[in-house]
Formats: sequence, C-alpha cells, structure tokens
Amino acid sequence: MSQPNDKHAELDALVNKLVDGQLDDAGGARLNELLYGDPDACEFYLNHMALHAHLKWEMGAATPTVIVPSASAFASQRTLRPWQRYAIAAMVLLTLTLAAAWVFRTDREDPIVGPFIATVEKIDSAQWRGDGPRSVGQKLRPGEMSLVSGTAVLRFSSGASVVITGPADFTLESPKGIDLRSGSVLVVAPPEASGFTVRTAAGRFIDLGTEFGVSINADRSTDVQVYQGVVIARPGANDLVVPVLAREAGRMDAERGDLVSIPFDAGRYPAASSHRATQPASANPSSHKPLPPTARIVFMGDRATDRETHLLLIGQAFQKLLGTSRPALFNAGESLMLSYTEPDFQEDMLTFRPTHVVIEFGPQIALAPRPRTPEKFEADIVRLLDRLKTENIEPIITTGFPVGQRHVEAQRLLDGYNQILRRLAAERGLRLADAEKQFYVASRSGMTLVADNGTDPTFAGDRELAKTLLSAMGYPDAPIETTLHTALLPGVIPQWWYHAKPFQQKLDPQTVRDLEPDAAWKILTIPQPEDTFLGRLADSSHSITYRDRARGFATNLLHHPGEITEAVAYIDSDRDKNVFVNTGAMLNTIWLNGEKIFDRDGKWTGWHAGKERIPAHLKTGQNKIVIEIESSFFLSITESRDWPLP
Repeated sequence: MSQPNDKHAELDALVNKLVDGQLDDAGGARLNELLYGDPDACEFYLNHMALHAHLKWEMGAATPTVIVPSASAFASQRTLRPWQRYAIAAMVLLTLTLAAAWVFRTDREDPIVGPFIATVEKIDSAQWRGDGPRSVGQKLRPGEMSLVSGTAVLRFSSGASVVITGPADFTLESPKGIDLRSGSVLVVAPPEASGFTVRTAAGRFIDLGTEFGVSINADRSTDVQVYQGVVIARPGANDLVVPVLAREAGRMDAERGDLVSIPFDAGRYPAASSHRATQPASANPSSHKPLPPTARIVFMGDRATDRETHLLLIGQAFQKLLGTSRPALFNAGESLMLSYTEPDFQEDMLTFRPTHVVIEFGPQIALAPRPRTPEKFEADIVRLLDRLKTENIEPIITTGFPVGQRHVEAQRLLDGYNQILRRLAAERGLRLADAEKQFYVASRSGMTLVADNGTDPTFAGDRELAKTLLSAMGYPDAPIETTLHTALLPGVIPQWWYHAKPFQQKLDPQTVRDLEPDAAWKILTIPQPEDTFLGRLADSSHSITYRDRARGFATNLLHHPGEITEAVAYIDSDRDKNVFVNTGAMLNTIWLNGEKIFDRDGKWTGWHAGKERIPAHLKTGQNKIVIEIESSFFLSITESRDWPLP
C-alpha cells in the first residue's frame, strides 16, 4: 500500500464514519474524491470494510440477514451520488462476509441427528455401482455412493434437495453436507437449509438459501453456477471468501484456489428447471391468492383432521383477521375416507356445497396394520382429485406430518406418500400445504410436535398445521393464537337422564315408548361441571377432552364391562318442523318419538361434532329422544344442516 500517511488517515476516518452511519454529504463527497481513479485507495477501502466485518463477527455479531441487491437495484444506482454507490457496495460486502462467517461456524457445529440424513425423493433411470438406493422413500445414512448413470434426487433432513446426475461419485456427510468427487449436482436449498455445503477437491461451496449447481472438471477444478440467491465460495488452497450471486458462474482451481468468472449458462444443469417445477407449490405462499370470504372449505382426512384442533385454530385466525365475513369451514374428518363410496361423497361432501377441499391423508394410513402401497395411495388420491375436478371444487393438498422415529417403517411409507402428493400438486398446479416440511423446520426449536402414537399432533403441532394451511390459503400472516376460545355448539340439549344397562339388552319401539327415567338414573348437565383436574392445566383448551366438554360433548360416562349407557332427553318445540340431528363421538343408536333414526351398526365415522347430520321431524310440544352410547357422545338438533365450525 503506497498511500501517504495523511491520505491514509483521512480515508480511515471517513470509512469509520461510513460504517457508524455518521457520514454526511460533505464527507461523502470527500470520500468520493479520495476513491475516484485511485486503485490503492479503493483497495484500502475494501480491506477496511472486510476487517470491520471480521471484527464484528469475532465480537459476537448477531446472525446476519443476507440482503443482496437485485439487478434492478444496481441499475438504479445511476441516480445515486458516487460515494453512496460505494456505501452500497460496502454494505453488500459487510453483509456477505458476516453471513459467510456465520455459515462456516454453523456448518462446523451442525450435528448429525439420528442414523438417517436423507431420503430418496426421485429416481430416473438410475444405475448404481455397489449398494445404491433402489426405491423412492428409501432412507439413507452417511456414506460413499457411486451413480453410474441416470438421475437421483435426494432430500436431506435439513430440507435441501440435491439432484445428482451420473456418472458421479460422492459421499453423504451430514444433513447439511455432501462431498462431491466427480460428476455434478444441483442443490435446491430453502432458507431453513441455509449453510448446506458441497465440498470438492478445490474447496467448499456454501449456500445462503439458494439454487446452485456444482460440477467437477477433468483437471479437478470445480465449476459453480448460481440460479437463485447467494453462494459463498471458499477455496481449499487459501483463505479467500468469495460471494457468487444469482446468474453468475465461476471456476475454482484445485491447486491455486482462485475463483475466476466463466459465462453463466442457464441450460448447463438440465435438471434445474424440471426440479424447480416439482417444488412445493406452497414454497412461496404469496403465489396463491387469498381464498375469498365466500369460500366454503371442507376438510377431509384421518385422525388429526377428525380431532379438528387445527381447523378451530384456522377458524379463529379467520375470525380475527376477517371478522364475520370469512370462509366457512366444515369437517368431514373420518366420515369421508380416502376409500369413499359415491353415496358417501354425495352425503359427506357435496351437501356442504364446497368451493375448496383440504385433503389431509397420510400419517394414519402409513401407521395402519395393513397400509396402502404407494401405488394404491396414488391411485386413490388421483381418483379423488379427478372426482373433485368434475364438481369444479379446488383441492388443497396437505403432506403428512412426520410420525416420529419410533415408527420407522411407517415414516418410510409416509415419505413416499408425501413425494406423490408434492408431485401431483406440481403437475396439476394445486395449492400445497407442506406440513412435513413445516414440522421439520419447527422441530429444530425443541418443540414436541407429534405425540408418541404418531397420529396425533400436540397443540404446538396443530398450530404448525394451521400456519401451513393458512399460507396455502393465501393468508401467510394470519394470527394463530395459543388458546382456543370455546363455546357450546348450536342446538346442544342441556339436560339428560342416563344409566348403565347390559350390552345385550337392546331397544325396540315399544321399549322406547315405555322408557321413563326414575330415581336410580343419574342427571347429566351439559356442559359437564368442571373436573378436579381441569384447574390444574395451564390451558384447558389444549386438552381435547375439556375443550370438547365446553363445546357440548359428554365424556367419560362410566359403566362396568359388558354394559352400555342409555340416556333420555325431552325437547319442547313450539311447532311442527323439520330438523337435523347432529352426532359426534360414540353414539350407537338414536330414537326420536319411538322411531329409530340412526344406528351406527359398527361403522366408525369419526369423533367430531356433526359427523352425521340426520334429517328428522319434531312435533309441536314435547319430543322424547333416547340414545345408546358407549362412554361419550355429542348430540345437537338444528334447523339447518349447513352450520359451519365457529
């Protein structure tokens, strides 16, 4: 550096003011004079900024947020003062240097969680040398692999997807790392996978939420090409740190370590455009327009849908965001399963006149004693999507949340199901709520999101489901509360008389007409009185039992083995009218004025309120309703079949 001491000192003072945000226009003009046309001064300036970034890192700078100006932002610099353009360049350098330092540290500290670090997402004519993966959904451990020909897409547990094109030799190192010895890879790394590293003989290439390709050349040099975001290149032969921006490409020499620019070739990695097309449609929630307030949304799925916690959270978010003019939500739960019949579809779907249907199948099917094969799962989903298309109903596909490490085989199946769901959503241009991805990201905070049984989300898990679905519905910023506000559902009958009787003692029309409670019967008041343990819960709305009791369910009506509970209620009506009797929980039979109007007959249609909405008739005056139940039930009477979730 040949700067005279006085000029050096003046530059030092001006750059310090720039870093501290205290440089005024006069100082900026002087900085411009010193820098203009003087390469030594510019070198001093850039070195000073790099040193400042390094010192901030060593002193514990916060995790940096990377903001890279777009091409249009650089173009707009023509209207800026020259010293302001230097300031922009300095801030880019400062931000990227801090980001690189953060990535290097987190890359070193990133642990391998569990024995598996990646899952096979797709295989296209792949031929392997030795014991390579053979099927979609197969879990992979760290280790060496050799792809002779074809293409394989591996999804790492960090969230990154890597497209490998043969011939390629590589080693799976960690959830955020691959060592590439020959061939080429394309990395698609969402923000939560930031820090994913491709290591080669020439150096390391670390993503900052990007899409980039890396190739090994015959002379052991490495080419890198960035499609989106920023990649930090760090040669193995020196201590340079070089940011590579979108639509830039470079070649790194294995011996000298220098990174030199080469032409960007958008078609160099043919898998780039095709793989991007298969990414979840919900990757950018803003790409979906918000559902209109007039939307009528039916949820169909398995156990998690049936328990409807995340549905209630979504409804509560809509209420807070949109008020009374908001989409109507209906729960078909387990009453309309994936293996539906046409009468079921008419009864449990079309009668709600839906505009949208949320499809939430996966975890319970994967955990079943005889689960569907991926081929059968896809055939059933395609059948459902085609049927909805004939009715002009828009589907919203939800991937299945992880079922946990205790259910290894079920998770393997679920991985295959989820890949099918993502592909179908991409092929058909459908909204996708990627619950699996959301759960993996959220689990890093240490939250327990799924119960040990694998089928039930915790309340925290239901909040993540609600968040994911609201984003797919076009409301990524909708507020999701930590407490559910409960009230009695419409038409709940407030008082019953009940007793236990032998299971084999069946009702008939005459028995029902003669049946009258006496002093031996117990009185049931709804909502049930507060339980001893209710007051010991931090938030009773997180408990399905206590929450449902507040909504009108009766639960835990005790009886001995071999017995069943029988209950009677009386309903006064001011006129003859047609009504709907709405069921929930474990009702076996319903008799109204001596006539049987419902018999479950062993069929399980779920727990949620309104799973059956049975047409009935009330006469003027007193009406007698008799039910047989197991230990819990919900029953309400409404004049409309069309009531949505609150």
